[in-house]
Amino acid sequence: MEQIFLTDNEQMRALDRYSIESLGLPGLVLMESAGRSVAEVLLEGLEGDLDQQVLVLAGPGNNGGDGFVVARWLQQRGLDVVVLLLSDPETLRGDASLNHRAYVACGGVVEVATTLDQAEPQLELFESASIIIDAIFGTGLHGTMPTLEQWCIDLANQSGAMRCAVDMPSGLSGDGEVCGRPFQADLTVTFGAAKLGCFSPTGEECCGDIVVADIGLPTAAYEHVDLRRMVADRFLFQDTLPPRPSEGHKGIFGHVLVVAGSPGKSGAARLAGRAALTSGAGLVTLGLVEDLFPLLAAGLDELMAVRLPTRDGVLGDEGLSLLLELATNRDALVLGPGLPLDDRSVAGLLLLFEHLEVPLILDAEALNLTARHPELLVPLRGKPVILTPHPGEFARLLGLGPDEVQADRIRLCEAFSARHGVHLILKGHHSVVCAPDGRTVVNTTGNPGMATAGMGDVLSGLLGTLCSQLPDPHAAAGLGVFIHGWAGDLAAEELGQAGVTASDVIARLGEALEVMQHGECEDHEH
Repeated sequence: MEQIFLTDNEQMRALDRYSIESLGLPGLVLMESAGRSVAEVLLEGLEGDLDQQVLVLAGPGNNGGDGFVVARWLQQRGLDVVVLLLSDPETLRGDASLNHRAYVACGGVVEVATTLDQAEPQLELFESASIIIDAIFGTGLHGTMPTLEQWCIDLANQSGAMRCAVDMPSGLSGDGEVCGRPFQADLTVTFGAAKLGCFSPTGEECCGDIVVADIGLPTAAYEHVDLRRMVADRFLFQDTLPPRPSEGHKGIFGHVLVVAGSPGKSGAARLAGRAALTSGAGLVTLGLVEDLFPLLAAGLDELMAVRLPTRDGVLGDEGLSLLLELATNRDALVLGPGLPLDDRSVAGLLLLFEHLEVPLILDAEALNLTARHPELLVPLRGKPVILTPHPGEFARLLGLGPDEVQADRIRLCEAFSARHGVHLILKGHHSVVCAPDGRTVVNTTGNPGMATAGMGDVLSGLLGTLCSQLPDPHAAAGLGVFIHGWAGDLAAEELGQAGVTASDVIARLGEALEVMQHGECEDHEH
């Protein structure tokens, strides 16, 4: 499984059900593969240091069964393992019961606690553990967290042990539902696909590093369930970039028109234009409002520039009419960063959007105006258009608060994209990329050092180039956020996160693209 799918609870259940009931793959085989994968990830991280006290917290269901498999494999490798079973062994059923018996038959130690009175004498297990493994509920809990399990989770969270969650931290469902106070994992090994809950606000806090383990679910099962959500990694984009033939010339690598900037925000135009050029465009033209043109045009070096007329400093009908003419001979249009737009721009934008035939990237001021005038979305339906809001801009587009957006980012993005027929990038930690047909990518590159002025301008310019070269806006959008974040990671590795600027990211776009072109980039943590 090279591609990393992203599922909700129902999709994951459908994958398991089809694999077991329709394809005949025994659940016991999947449980063995799942538990062994957790043990292997842990052992790899220990790098040979096997002098460990391991406490496995096992619940009554299949997640507990996974935990017994983990315990057996770790014990066989020489670690000191104890399982605290939070259920009467006689109530275990099916594969979980079989793996409980197998662990005990191999000499495994099991302590049982079905009440707080029985659990409290086991306090020493928590205090002495160097590794605590959560196999209580996984994705299976809904509603109220039981008292006994919450007591154990709280003790684990307060300990100094390394904490590993099996499939999902107990208290956080695969859909992102929170029950009680979830297990705070340093590492989550999840099975078959990443889960939506991993990328929820609580998931960001309590999943730690996420490893998606291939447990042998058949390809036919993934095809049957028709999964359209993906997690970005190098395999997803390995074949996306077009080649740059040795006989190539600037005319075949795309001509990007960047319309951005205003007095006081001249950097937006320069950054977006430089990003477009540095990411491989053959030609880049800046459309500059007339008040900005004399300030920038003389020092643009490789960038070309055209003057756009304004009225009272605002880009209105005349300038937007000229812009439509200019865009006709370009391969992509970037519109919005730092641009002087207001209500007087709406009529001209409606005309532009109705007749524009090249890919369009909308950012910043263009998005804020669209939030006030949602009729601007109507002529964009079905066109190769990418909206690139940050959470505040997206909240304005939806008429919600930023916290409401962050609480359900992925589903809100998918709904907006489908409803309006546009491609959407919700920027931020783990940026979300959605297509109107339901395809979704969650990004895994980038770092907090990129939370600084101008980063969105850089992304817009990069997207302009990719849209000028690729026929699928969704592929361009997904690749764009991946490369943008990766260039930011390269800058942070060299300069430290606090020192990263937008210009530093521009300087590393070429390197990120070159290595991606040859398939040599390292995997990122998910």
